[in-house]
Amino acid sequence: MVTFILNMKHTHMLTGIASSGRTCTLMFMLALGSYGFAQEKEKYPYSKWDAKTIKKAETYTDEDNIPGLEREIIYLTNLCRLNPKLFAQTYVKQYLDENNLKTANTASLVKDLNKCHKLEALTYSEDLYYCAKAHAESNGKKGLEGHQHYNTRFKKYASQYTTHGENCDYGNNSAIDVVMSLLIDEDVPGTGHRKNILDKQFKAIGVAYAAHKKLDHNVVMCFGGL
Repeated sequence: MVTFILNMKHTHMLTGIASSGRTCTLMFMLALGSYGFAQEKEKYPYSKWDAKTIKKAETYTDEDNIPGLEREIIYLTNLCRLNPKLFAQTYVKQYLDENNLKTANTASLVKDLNKCHKLEALTYSEDLYYCAKAHAESNGKKGLEGHQHYNTRFKKYASQYTTHGENCDYGNNSAIDVVMSLLIDEDVPGTGHRKNILDKQFKAIGVAYAAHKKLDHNVVMCFGGL
């Protein structure tokens, strides 16, 4: 996995039947099972994500014709911005637990999210999408990594943005892997990808995926602010 960055953001019930100790025992076990299930779910409090916040994270429409992977990446990125602390308690905690990840960077990520103020969701931008798409396809075909022709691309596709940034991720083809890779920023000095995702100056985003000649997959995020 390789990444690149450039920045220019309970209740249970016991029920028994007096004539049947077996039934009473069975219901008791089922009740305990339900309690345990509820406790397990509470480990990652996804129920705290309210419908209003979820709707805000979906800054695209069906008419935008964005592929599913790119949609989900934008959605997760926006959830992280809209409620960083809850994102740390749910998506981040579950991901780190399931993948047994515990490093200085994972610790700093949780710390950063817990102290980060809520930010605006990034609006989907078609211009930034084409800026990201051009780079993902070009580097994918050539097997390259990095931010080649950065200024030229932003000037061509998204010149209206006075501030902009770019994240590149390689080797991942699921939204959660891409977003978590960029947030954890392992072995990336300064955690620049994370800073781009949490940058309050950025107001818009475009995300594109393309196959990569050497690393199988690459995803490019382009950010813009006015």
